[in-house]
Amino acid sequence: MDSAIKVGLSAPLSAEGDNRTPAVPPVPFSQPIPVPPLAEQVAAAGQWPLADYMEDRALPESVAGFRARARQALRDWGLPGLIEAAELVVSELVTNSVTATGPRPLARPVRMWLLSDRSRVLVVVADSCVLPPVPAQADEESDGGRGLLLVDAVSARWGWYACPESGLAKAVWAELAEP
Repeated sequence: MDSAIKVGLSAPLSAEGDNRTPAVPPVPFSQPIPVPPLAEQVAAAGQWPLADYMEDRALPESVAGFRARARQALRDWGLPGLIEAAELVVSELVTNSVTATGPRPLARPVRMWLLSDRSRVLVVVADSCVLPPVPAQADEESDGGRGLLLVDAVSARWGWYACPESGLAKAVWAELAEP
C-alpha cells in the first residue's frame, strides 16, 4: 500500500465523532469530518453511526482506490443496493477534486469520508481548491463535464461548503438513499 494513502476502518463512530471502537485495532481516523456551516446542509456526524475515511494524493490514478474503498465500506455495512450509486458519486467527486487542484509536483491531498445510518450514505470529499463546484453544460460531443449532473441524478441531494479549518478549502457532499 502506498504510504501516502491513509484509511480508517469501517466502524461505528462515537457520538463525539472522533473515536471508534472496532473489534480490530484501527488505523487512526486521522481527520475530523469538516463541519458544514449550516446544520441543515448535512446532518451532524453523531447521526451517522457508521464512518469510513480515506486520504490520498490528488492524482488521476488515486480515483480507483477511493472507489474501491467506498465499495468495500458499503459491503461491510450491508448496503449492497447503494454500492453502484456510491461508486459513481465517489468517482465523480474525487475526479473533480483531482482536476480542480491541478497538476503539481507534490499533489495535494484529497480526503473522503463515508457516513451511514444504515439506510442512507453520505459521501464527503474535500480538496484544496477554493473554487466552488459548478455543474458544466456539456454538449453531445464532449467527453467530460457531466460529473455533477450525474451526482445530482443519483443522489437525494448534494451541495458544498467551505472548510478552511480542516486544512483544505472546500468539501462537496452527496447523500444517497435506498430507492
